[in-house]
Amino acid sequence: NERKSLLILIVMMIVMALLDAVGIASIMPLITLVADPELLRSNSILSYLYERLGFTETQYFMIFLVAAVFILLLTSIGFKAVTNYALVRFAMLREYTLGRNLMESYLHQPYTSFLNRHSADYGKTILSEVSGVVHAGMVPLLDVVAQSASAFAILTLLILVDYKTALICGIGFILIYGFIVKSINQLITTISH
Repeated sequence: NERKSLLILIVMMIVMALLDAVGIASIMPLITLVADPELLRSNSILSYLYERLGFTETQYFMIFLVAAVFILLLTSIGFKAVTNYALVRFAMLREYTLGRNLMESYLHQPYTSFLNRHSADYGKTILSEVSGVVHAGMVPLLDVVAQSASAFAILTLLILVDYKTALICGIGFILIYGFIVKSINQLITTISH
């Protein structure tokens, strides 16, 4: 059951990443169309949608597109909230499972092991250690996986749209990030001595 839940969670993360990319991709044509309404006539996809949906006024079509993009973004945000809920729920259920398994293993020890240690110590150890592992290890790891999937989908979209600009921006972000990390490391080294 846990593997099945993890698989469902991974699928939800992938869908969330794709919805993020689609949401960003849907904003680009809308902004371009608002900046240049004549694009409605020259772009084959937009003109096909305009005629197929039966619009007669450009402004009504733009309102329709804004509403469609808004609904798409709300759907994306809603799905992201559901995915985050599923992520936290999965982690909390694993905390319960790990704690239960540890308690069972403690209870199956020989009676003599309980003579040297108070039973409350076992409970305290289980609660604190399992909670630490889940909250400091599992939850951040799942969050990194989810955010990495979104970043990968958005990066792929940017590369497909304009790879030169995406490459220049990516190199710029990497250099800035490297500079920040190096500066913080130097600061921490200076403070620690």
